[in-house]
Amino acid sequence: MPLPIPHRAPRRLMAAAAVMTLAACAGATGGYWTLPGSLKDDYREAEAMADRGEFEAALPTYRQLAEDGYPQGYYELGRAYLNGWGVEQDKAKAAEYLELATQKLSRRRGHAAFQLGRLYAEGDGVPRNPARAAELFQLALNPNKTVAPYDRAAYPLAELYEAGEGVPRDMAKARELYLRAAGTGDPDAHLRLAELGPASDADLSSDTQDHAREAVRLLEMKAAQGETWAMTKLARLYEAGDVVPASPDEALAWRRQAAEAGHLQSRTDFGRRLVDGEGVDQDPARGVAMIRESAEGGHAYAQSLLGRYYAEGRGVSADPAQAFAWHERAAEQGQVGSTLYLARAYRDGTGVQADPVEARHLFEKARDLGHQSAERDLGRMLIAQPTGPNDLRQGVDLLTTSAEAGDASSAAALGRLYDKGQAVPRNERKALRFYKMAADAGDTSVYGEIGRLYIDGIDGQPPRPAEAMKWLEKATAEGDASALTQVGRAYLEGSGVEPQPARGARLLAKAAARGDPYAMVLLGDAHRDDAIPSANPQSAVRWYRQAIDNGRTDAMRRLAGLYLAGDGVRRDPSEAVGLLERAVSQGDMAAKADLGRLYLEGDVVAARPERGARLLREAARTGNPIAMRVLGEALLEGRGIAADRSEAERLLERAVDKGDVTAMVTLGGERISGRRLAKDERQGVALLRRAADRGHIYARTALANAMLEGIGGERQPERALELLRRSAAQDHPYAKVVLGRLHLDGRIVEQDYQKGAEYLLDAARSGHHGALLTIAKAYLEVAGVESNEDAAILWLDRVLRTDNAETINSLGNALAEAIEQRRTLAQG
Repeated sequence: MPLPIPHRAPRRLMAAAAVMTLAACAGATGGYWTLPGSLKDDYREAEAMADRGEFEAALPTYRQLAEDGYPQGYYELGRAYLNGWGVEQDKAKAAEYLELATQKLSRRRGHAAFQLGRLYAEGDGVPRNPARAAELFQLALNPNKTVAPYDRAAYPLAELYEAGEGVPRDMAKARELYLRAAGTGDPDAHLRLAELGPASDADLSSDTQDHAREAVRLLEMKAAQGETWAMTKLARLYEAGDVVPASPDEALAWRRQAAEAGHLQSRTDFGRRLVDGEGVDQDPARGVAMIRESAEGGHAYAQSLLGRYYAEGRGVSADPAQAFAWHERAAEQGQVGSTLYLARAYRDGTGVQADPVEARHLFEKARDLGHQSAERDLGRMLIAQPTGPNDLRQGVDLLTTSAEAGDASSAAALGRLYDKGQAVPRNERKALRFYKMAADAGDTSVYGEIGRLYIDGIDGQPPRPAEAMKWLEKATAEGDASALTQVGRAYLEGSGVEPQPARGARLLAKAAARGDPYAMVLLGDAHRDDAIPSANPQSAVRWYRQAIDNGRTDAMRRLAGLYLAGDGVRRDPSEAVGLLERAVSQGDMAAKADLGRLYLEGDVVAARPERGARLLREAARTGNPIAMRVLGEALLEGRGIAADRSEAERLLERAVDKGDVTAMVTLGGERISGRRLAKDERQGVALLRRAADRGHIYARTALANAMLEGIGGERQPERALELLRRSAAQDHPYAKVVLGRLHLDGRIVEQDYQKGAEYLLDAARSGHHGALLTIAKAYLEVAGVESNEDAAILWLDRVLRTDNAETINSLGNALAEAIEQRRTLAQG
């Protein structure tokens, strides 16, 4: 494709060109293109213009030479497009002109081949092709194919031979070429020879030192001529200390000189040192002024650095708007860190109006530019601020990709999400896997979390105290207060160790003093539940408030519970709702479940069934089993919302799968009764057994009743009695009522009216309605005063207030007589 030649040359040049013929130009050199005297004058004049920086004025001459087929014209246009001299920089077009310049013999052929070779070696404007680059460098060096070989091509060709790129690896050839380049006064070639050391076939150690000294001499000479690149290279040499002895003072002196000579990078670097006081007396004002000068000169890193200083208030007054403006300029030049800053600014509304859509776009751009933390930050934003139904899943996927790529903080974040069941269903095994992934990547903050999981037992498995303590000791050694919290919790609850509540409380108090808010929550729990000798409700409130001040949403939920119960504080449902709303606003799914239940039931606060159902559904979608169960029960009963037994059944089954014991009892009862869901006595009894095995007292008693009646299988009276006695020993009123009736009846256990009366009285004293009815009915029947209910109530009140054995015996006898009367009537 012919290259465009848009400008015409002066008429004098055109006339001279017209009288020339190609044959006249060809000579013994076989294609050495010469210019007639008249053209030489125009060419020299154009070169003089270019030397003065008047590139646009020189271009018409170069274009006319190129149009007439002279390689000098191709060469000069190639250089113009390569460097952006008088034209917009275009390296692809530069490569085309330089290619034409290498096709014909001229004094510029060697240099054109060198420049084109560099483009192919770097893949700049053309596809990277080391083999083609090597050919061009060899052409530039060949005296038989160039009028003037360009020896600077020896250095890049040596690099190719050393690396074995485009040519076979050949260190001897590479060294030979480095020596040829060094002969041209190339300091880089001397440096490389010094770095390579002596050749294998001779002791050239002194020669190596000579090369190092010559490199420094040449660089110092260039630096004395004002070449800032030489100053910066000398600074790097003295910083590294590989070729010359390391000297921070020398390095800093060269950095300072380059900065004062106007080298943007050096000025930026020296300004940073002045701001930080790194190797120089700290002078933030002067440092920022130097950085600003580089930034205004277009230096991208200086712009990014200035943006950071405005963001942090370092060397200048903090100004988010200025920080954003400078980072924006740096990002336009490809500064990845600034792109990430802009993404976070749009996410958080820092120095600019918050815009999640723009934030997402910039996070994706920073990620595509290779910034690892951009993927992590985007994932967290999608989880924390989802704008669509797929954002949570995509956020988790991004964090997973980042974690698997070795990002410790992403792995730790995923561990906490799965651990707490936030944005994903709770999964302790996955939590442990990601915590260990984070630990392997160097995140020490997860040691305590791993220890806690082992103390509690993972997904229902037995605790592993030895493994737990190993991780907790590692965490404590890292100064992790939360690890101390876990040890204190273990002693408080007896999780994998001998319970020592007082010692546990002391350790928790120490962890709380170190600022661990979870320790504050646990201390609040200990006082609320009377788990320690000094427990009192007011202390529970104090610890919960302290934890709330430190951002713990679980403390908000617990304190809300105290306000609902009036325990340690004045009963205040509106305060409870305020705390739950605050926890919900911070993404606490358990708070959504609690608040949703309150709004749905409308018992202690004004009913808001639509919001209640919505909160429960949101929590249920993330796998919260309590939300599933509460919503399922509401849909089953049509409480606050329209009944939907199909969805109720699905939610209760999901809650059961998540291990919710109360859901097992609810679904088990429904399966046994068949009143609202499909009847399946065997499955119902199996669900009650699962709940009973997990310590649910009501489930144990209901299971015992089923065994007494033979529901879902054969009657098992002995096993039923064992379960009832266990529940009664734990003060379960319903179990006492059943046992009381069994002792009065005498068909399954030995008849014992006094024991039966004692069981019923205990149940009645705890307010069990069935026990009260049984006792009152018996008294009225025996006394023959069925209509005198007031007398029965007065008598019951007196009985329930006494522990007198005679009164209990009297009640037992009354109950026994009532039973006998019923039997006599039944037989008659």
